[in-house]
Amino acid sequence: MKPLLPTPLTVLRTRAHTLFHGVETALFPASCPACGFLPLPPNAQWCTQCDDALPWRPLAAGPPSALFTPLRAALDFRAGPTRTLLHHLKYRNRPELAFALGQAAARRFTPPPPKALLIPVPITPEKYRRRGYNQAERFAAGLASVWHVPVDQSVLVRRVQHQSLTELDRSTRLQEAHVAFSLADGALNRARGEHWVLVDDTLTTGATLHACAVALTRIRPSGVEGFCAAWAP
Repeated sequence: MKPLLPTPLTVLRTRAHTLFHGVETALFPASCPACGFLPLPPNAQWCTQCDDALPWRPLAAGPPSALFTPLRAALDFRAGPTRTLLHHLKYRNRPELAFALGQAAARRFTPPPPKALLIPVPITPEKYRRRGYNQAERFAAGLASVWHVPVDQSVLVRRVQHQSLTELDRSTRLQEAHVAFSLADGALNRARGEHWVLVDDTLTTGATLHACAVALTRIRPSGVEGFCAAWAP
């Protein structure tokens, strides 16, 4: 399968959203998506109070996994404004929130090794057409802008799925995730020994990242890390 690329219509929609959002912000000062505070500080995506309340996890340690060295999650999903911000960036057409969270996380946590690549967890073509963006890619782009590490979307693809993994119990989620991801066309021809960081918005059971890491092992990377915006154990 070929990696998912934006269609001209998707690019137009994204640019239109950016333009409209800028005009709307100028005419009607934006409120904080987490608490509704009005107006926001200049160039901020959420208010100062919510920024202070973000529950950053000091070591960002995720659940132990033999496939990752290491697996990290920046925020506690259950505390502070995390859940609300993630809901807005994923379901309320706010990709800029994902980018801003990526920048904030990158400023607090150590970057991956030199010459590493950030691999955002792909979404299905159907979800991409409906949403207009991949929230994991936007979060990865925010990380990359601070860490100065490239983002690569040409390695993994996600097969069509008929039910969201978030709607499944743990055992079913693990089974479905195992067959949900595959290498993109041409990925096997890549140079061996690259260090990859799988990036996603939310870590729950770890099934999604595990399935992606299993697919990547066919290329024999030098190492695989996982980095997520939040952990919801």
